Amino acid sequence: RNTPVGIEIDRGYGDWLWGSNVRFENVSKAGVVISNENNVYTQIGFEKIRAKNTPVFAHFRDSGRDLAGEGASYQVNEFTHGLKIDTLGAPGRFDTHVNMKAGAAGAAKAKEEPVRRHLPPVSEWASVHGFGAKGDGIADDTAAIQKAIDTKRVVYLPLGVYAVTDTLRMKPDTVLIGLHPGLTLLRIPNGSPNFQGVDTPKALLESAQGGDAVVTGIGIQTGEVNNRAVGILWRAGERSLMDDIRIMWGFGLAGDPYKKNDRFDTAAWWDRQYPSVWVTDGGGGTFTGVWSPAGHSQAAFYVTNTKTPGRVYQLSAEHHIRHEIVLDGVENWEFHAPQTEEEVRDGMDAVSLDIRNSKNLLFANFHGYRVTRSIKPAPTAIKITNSSDIRFRNVAVNAESGFPTCDENGCTAYLRASKYPYENAITDVTHQLEVRERMFAVLDYTGKQTRASAAPTQANV
Repeated sequence: RNTPVGIEIDRGYGDWLWGSNVRFENVSKAGVVISNENNVYTQIGFEKIRAKNTPVFAHFRDSGRDLAGEGASYQVNEFTHGLKIDTLGAPGRFDTHVNMKAGAAGAAKAKEEPVRRHLPPVSEWASVHGFGAKGDGIADDTAAIQKAIDTKRVVYLPLGVYAVTDTLRMKPDTVLIGLHPGLTLLRIPNGSPNFQGVDTPKALLESAQGGDAVVTGIGIQTGEVNNRAVGILWRAGERSLMDDIRIMWGFGLAGDPYKKNDRFDTAAWWDRQYPSVWVTDGGGGTFTGVWSPAGHSQAAFYVTNTKTPGRVYQLSAEHHIRHEIVLDGVENWEFHAPQTEEEVRDGMDAVSLDIRNSKNLLFANFHGYRVTRSIKPAPTAIKITNSSDIRFRNVAVNAESGFPTCDENGCTAYLRASKYPYENAITDVTHQLEVRERMFAVLDYTGKQTRASAAPTQANV
C-alpha cells in the first residue's frame, strides 16, 4: 500500500514466488517486478489477488513488458509465469497466463479471518503446574496434564520436559499452548508399556473429532522404542489450528539420532513407529510451521480419509526411510511452501510426496531435495496413484547442501550441486507416465492422460 512497487525481484535473479489473497493498493509503478523471465528458476504464481489504483500488475524487467491492470480496481483470479508442463512425458514450455477482471477489488467483501487465529488472552491460560505437573522429564505428568485439559479450555505448558505414559486427549475446543517447541516437550519415555507390542496406533496427543481445537508451540518426542506411537493424531475440524510444532529426533537435542552407544544402535529402530503427524477421519484445519524430521516414524505428515479442507503452510518433512508426506483418500487440501529433505542414510530410498486416491489438491512452492552426500539415484520425488485434479505451482526438485560461513566481509552460503537428485519430479503410477522436468511453474494434473506423447521425429528435432 502507498508504494511505487509491491514486490520486486532483484535484477539477474529468479525466484519461487507464490501469493494468495494478497491486496495491492495505491502501488504506482508495478504490483510485482519480475526478473530473469523465461528461466526455469523463475516461477511466479498468484491467485485471489485484489488491486486498487495499481495501473500495472506485473512488469518484466528484462523485456520491459508490462501487464496492465483492468481499470482502477480489479481482481486477478490467477497469474502464472514460468515453465509450464502441458503433457506428462513431454518437455515444458515458457508461458505467461493471467485471468483478470475489472471492478472486483472495489466490491464489498466480508472480513477474512487470518490464516493463524489469535490465541485467547493470557488471563485465560491455566498452567499445568497448577494441576501438579512437574515438567522435569522424570515425574509422570500424564494425569496432571489430562486433568488440566478436562477442567480448562485454555491450557498452558511452561518450559520443560513433560513425561507422558498414556494418550493425552483434547476436548473439541481445547487450546493447548507452549512458548517454544524446542524447550516445551511432551515426551514418551522409551519402553513405555502402553506404547509397546503389536497393536493399533496409539497417540501421544489426540484431538477430539470435529471442533476447533488449537495446539501451538510444543515439541513432540515419541522416543525410539515405542512402536505403537503416533506423535499427534488429529481429527479436529476446518477451523482448528496446529501451529509451531516440532517433532523431536536427535538433531538439536543432547544425543545422537544415529547411535547412542556401542550396545544400542538407534538406526535399528528407524521406520518402526506410526506417522508423526496423522490427520484422519474427517480431520482438517490450518497447519503452520510444522517441522517433522523423526526417522523412527513411517512418515512425517500423513493425511487419510478426509474431505474437510486443510491448509498447510511451511511444512518441513525430513529424514524418513519410505515417505515424507502421504495423502490417501484426501480432498480439498492446500500445501503452501512444503519442503522435504532426504539424507544419505535416513532418506536415500524415500519418496518425497505420495498421493493416492485423492483429488482437488494444491501444492505451491514445493521443494523436494536430496543432499549432496546421496550415494545412489532415486526414481521420483512425487508419486500419484488413482488421483485427479491436482494443481502444482512452482516445483523445485534438486540435490544440494549448503555450508554457511561468515567473515569480516559478511556472511554467505556455499551451495553444492549433486549428481543424484530424483530422476523424475513426478511419476503417475496409474498410467506409467513421468515428468522429467525438475523445475517448473505450472502443471495441472487431471488424471485423464493415459499415454505419453509421441517422441519427436528427426525432422522436428
